[in-house]
Amino acid sequence: MRFPTLPLALALGLAPSLASDAASALGLDSIAEDLSAVGAAEAAFIRRSKIRKKRTVGYRVVVIVGDDSVNKEVETVDVVIPHLADQPTPAGGVTTCDDVGNCETLVTLGLRTVKANGNKRFVFNDLDFAEDAANISYSGTATMKDAANEQVGPSVGFTTDVIDAEMEIRTVTIRQLDATNSQLRGVVVGDFADEVDQFFACVDDYVGPDPEPDDCFTMTDPVVNGGKKVFTLDTLSFSDPSAAADEVYSMIVTTARADGSAVGQAEFDVVVQGLEVDRVAELEAALEVDQDREAELVGAFADVAALIAEVDESFSRIEFAIEEQPDAPLSSLDTLPPHTRLRISATVHFVDDWQGE
Repeated sequence: MRFPTLPLALALGLAPSLASDAASALGLDSIAEDLSAVGAAEAAFIRRSKIRKKRTVGYRVVVIVGDDSVNKEVETVDVVIPHLADQPTPAGGVTTCDDVGNCETLVTLGLRTVKANGNKRFVFNDLDFAEDAANISYSGTATMKDAANEQVGPSVGFTTDVIDAEMEIRTVTIRQLDATNSQLRGVVVGDFADEVDQFFACVDDYVGPDPEPDDCFTMTDPVVNGGKKVFTLDTLSFSDPSAAADEVYSMIVTTARADGSAVGQAEFDVVVQGLEVDRVAELEAALEVDQDREAELVGAFADVAALIAEVDESFSRIEFAIEEQPDAPLSSLDTLPPHTRLRISATVHFVDDWQGE
């Protein structure tokens, strides 16, 4: 099972809308959504629509709305799917038929998430079909609506194959955490059968600094959310960490069960995400604070050492004076250096010359 990836040069070399469409054609929805927001946002529009079979029961309808970061007016999306004689009949929404028996099913998608770039993801989770509709092509119409249920922009027709609910390795990323370590992160979706227990990632090809401590990594103990599993490793490094940022590492990824048997495999071209500028500044500021504290501690230790030396010298003078004048009162001897508080610990040995008499 091979998952296509979008080369970085392609994403940068195309105009934002073309790059987004290219990413969508390759199945990279996340990249496509990000690219769709490049440039000035003016009016909301429907970027793509799809139907996916769920791992449990039913089907999910998803519509991505782009460029709604200015007006922020799209609240819902209506999707209409016509009934065709040679296809499983859709259900789960509102079905209407005309006088000659032409029927269609309307579903209303609610807002699920809003990306930082203004893109919106609308979802309807309760679509169903009379028979299994996986891998069958369906056409429909998507219409954006505002809070008053008024239409926003033109309706857009679409055709999509119903995506089967197979488990897949969704993403693999490498993100620098600090000047030394990077986080390797793998995301598996659709694992409702709870098959995946281990995540193996091996670097297959690269031109940047060598990965360390090895070129293969094993991740276990994922964070689980339904059928989604997130594996992370925070100890990936490179022979030259600072030079690894923005380098591309081709990786072969394998998911496995607890007994080590393989579940799936995919290949990814992973671009190392460097430290963010704000994060670098934060780390540099923390380093300066640590250096200042270190200097303060060194100075404090120097003061303590000087005081200890002074006290030691005073005790030496007192000891000498006691030897010279054993019967002299302590008050007549040399005084200790000024101090706030001084604790003296001593061991006294008595010699019994009288042998107990």
